Amino acid sequence: MDAQGALDVVFQALDVVNGLRSADDQIPKQSDLRLAGSQGRLDSLSLVTLVVAIERRIGEVSGRELTLLDGDAESGLDALRTPASIADLIVRKLNS
Repeated sequence: MDAQGALDVVFQALDVVNGLRSADDQIPKQSDLRLAGSQGRLDSLSLVTLVVAIERRIGEVSGRELTLLDGDAESGLDALRTPASIADLIVRKLNS
């Protein structure tokens, strides 16, 4: 999976998160939008929902199981800051 495909997966997972939010609290699909950490748009429950939706979608499109938060150094909160950083993490993990 390339970076654009991974970003598409992140945006599809954001659709899942947005489906649980009110119409006036939707998360825009912007690759550089701060999702996690300081000034992040997602609370901890929404972030977990996003990660689970991404992992499920990766399994559907690639046939591979992927765990984003597996405790290694590259899977920390920094990797979840923006859709682009999550897409980079996906590509690294799928190609390792």
